[in-house]
Amino acid sequence: YTPVELGQYEFFKTTSLLLVVIGFLNYDVTVYTAKNSSERINSILLTALVLTSICLASSVLLFLFNDYFVKFSGSEIKEGWFWTLPLYAFFSALTNLMMVILNQSGSFKQLSIIKILVSVLVAFTQVFFGWLGMGYWGLVYSTMAVQFIAFISYYIPLHKEFKNGIKFCTL
Repeated sequence: YTPVELGQYEFFKTTSLLLVVIGFLNYDVTVYTAKNSSERINSILLTALVLTSICLASSVLLFLFNDYFVKFSGSEIKEGWFWTLPLYAFFSALTNLMMVILNQSGSFKQLSIIKILVSVLVAFTQVFFGWLGMGYWGLVYSTMAVQFIAFISYYIPLHKEFKNGIKFCTL
């Protein structure tokens, strides 16, 4: 990877993580303060709903104002922002939310195993896409693919924990 590709990739990750912070609107803290299973499930779903809304809105805004975003940011990459940025932010934020939930429930061994798996996958996919000569897009696709795999890895234990508790959801 060239220094320009790595710089653009870091800009992509930094911008998407800023979107994650905005996307949560600090609702993820409510998972820690929930008093019972009903409140916990409701706070998780509310956080996911707010995050989804923010990511969809940012996708539309990036689609409409792509040229302004590229000019303002000084990015070398001119296309793809409207779908890559919100999609990565969405899965990254949901993965972080699931880590909070697993951390609160004391599933530290499971968290460690998943984090090791994700770290190995990031290294492997980035080397593989670099070997294919995909440049900046190889880094982005690698990160997005691994984030999706991490999301699935965290979702499986959470689904087992909450599959019967979904009836506690309230409007």
